[in-house]
Amino acid sequence: MKKFLTIGRDSQCDICIVDNSDVVSRQHAILEVGGGGKYYITDKSRNGTYVNGIKIAANERVPVTRKDIISLAHVQELNWDLVPKDNSLTYAIVAVGALVVLALVLFFTLRPSNSINSDFVGGAGGGIPEVDQTEELVPDVVEEPIAQPEEQPATEAKPEEVKPEEAKAEAKAEQATAKKESKPAKSTKVIDAIY
Repeated sequence: MKKFLTIGRDSQCDICIVDNSDVVSRQHAILEVGGGGKYYITDKSRNGTYVNGIKIAANERVPVTRKDIISLAHVQELNWDLVPKDNSLTYAIVAVGALVVLALVLFFTLRPSNSINSDFVGGAGGGIPEVDQTEELVPDVVEEPIAQPEEQPATEAKPEEVKPEEAKAEAKAEQATAKKESKPAKSTKVIDAIY
């Protein structure tokens, strides 16, 4: 963005200088505002333009900064507050930042889901497993087959000896439990097996 500002006594100038002595020309100088904060001044006067006390050549483009003191015919100094600042660098930085944000938003919203990482909140593989709130959190139980005892050769089976006192005690315990549960007692079977 280049912008040219005219400086002089003329009311049509961009920066109007008040000078009743007519030492400052109607169009005394041209200030070029370039991109990136660069400024150039060109003298168009009969009485000269000075940069930091040094007279510049007429019709020559001279680089200046906002810190320089520009004197118009040693009568009036340029007021830099009247010169608009070049904001093109600021606009460029803001535009690049906006493009980066837009690219990130598009990347995360339009990317295909990854089947490996789709079970995770956050999706990038570093998230927390997503849990269905309706399911119970019960660990999976692996059922193993119960080992069957090996068959042993048939031998004479010896009947177990049960003492009558122990059988009677067991029968009483079963009767007490059966009464509580309102079920018929099974003690008759145990007694029959003893005799």
